[in-house]
Amino acid sequence: MRGACTSRAYVHIALCREKLGARRLQLDVLKLTSLAAKSLVMAGSAYLNLYGDKLPAYTGRRGANISSQRVDDLDRLCNMHSARLHIKGRKKLRTVDLGCGDGIQGLRFSLYGYESYLYDKEALPREILALRSVYPLVKFKFRKCDLSDVSNVKLPPNGVDICYSQRSIHYLDFFTARNLLSKVCDRMSSAGLLFISASGLSSEIGHAHPDKLKSVEQRYSKLPIKMANNHSIHDEICVYSSDDLEKLGRQAGFLP
Repeated sequence: MRGACTSRAYVHIALCREKLGARRLQLDVLKLTSLAAKSLVMAGSAYLNLYGDKLPAYTGRRGANISSQRVDDLDRLCNMHSARLHIKGRKKLRTVDLGCGDGIQGLRFSLYGYESYLYDKEALPREILALRSVYPLVKFKFRKCDLSDVSNVKLPPNGVDICYSQRSIHYLDFFTARNLLSKVCDRMSSAGLLFISASGLSSEIGHAHPDKLKSVEQRYSKLPIKMANNHSIHDEICVYSSDDLEKLGRQAGFLP
């Protein structure tokens, strides 16, 4: 079932995809509430948006790490569906978090009892890593790697049941993102689930994007300096419409 995605908030597009036999896919676009421009808290104030998200002092080149500040609709959907899959199959799920940031979602997966794999080009905070030596249930595996180097992204050897990527895929150009997701698709179990989000073409980031009038395949560049500073996004990004994100999934091997 598909709904309209019209949010102008910082988290712009969120898709949940259910991979069935023969790479069949059921696509759900989360229905996010439209926000009037006046509802957004402007740059220079304490918050990035009406959700109360802040720009932490430790933020580097790739955004405000929203998942460390709150649980959003995609997080809840992922947690709910993975729990159902876990209970139905009565087995330990293998989960992958691509572009994990602080590793919060991967940590949740681990606490649920899943076999959790985290991937990011930046190191995890020491506090998160230290949890493994304090709590026996925390057994995630962190793999530091650049997701743009698809050949060096080592996925779990026994397949993937849940793939989660929140606000990260847009840091790759369209073709690299497609190749990465295709690699994941080839490893996913027959009932595997893909949860993915990206910055939206109709968001304020999208409106400021220098390549906004180009096709998604060519829409990859740095933001203007003011917008980059507002969101602490200083690397090249690709912004997506919901149709663009569906196209990405289709070309990676996921079919509705």
